[in-house]
Amino acid sequence: MSRTLFVFVGSLLVSASFLSGCARQEAAFEEAPPAPTMPASWKITSDRSFSPADIRPVADKLRGEVTALRNTVYDVDGKPVKLNTIVTGSTADADRIMVSLRAMKPDEFLLRRGAVIYEFVGANDAIPDMLAGKSHIETTHARAG
Repeated sequence: MSRTLFVFVGSLLVSASFLSGCARQEAAFEEAPPAPTMPASWKITSDRSFSPADIRPVADKLRGEVTALRNTVYDVDGKPVKLNTIVTGSTADADRIMVSLRAMKPDEFLLRRGAVIYEFVGANDAIPDMLAGKSHIETTHARAG
């Protein structure tokens, strides 16, 4: 039976997308860093950084401060792979958020670099691509913290 991996953060991002049209703009916020450079076969189909108003529900559900949030969708050999880049307020916030995320999905789809968490989201047929993407980040991007 083929099941799609559903991710809590992914569904919150859909809600945040809807709410962004309704929410008022807040004062300056930290923009999420660009998505990490991925293999050449990973083509970006959409890339979005979220406002503080859109981030608040995600941070509340994940039980930690989120200062920036980016959702990048790639086409990997015809399969969509989403990469959520979650920038936390501190390493303590990152610890709490990792606990929340691990309660929702396998650790193999999460990667933490200091106060930044990468979350891979996709269907079962994209699992090998998500794991390869995680490995790519682990081996090509310097470890922070």
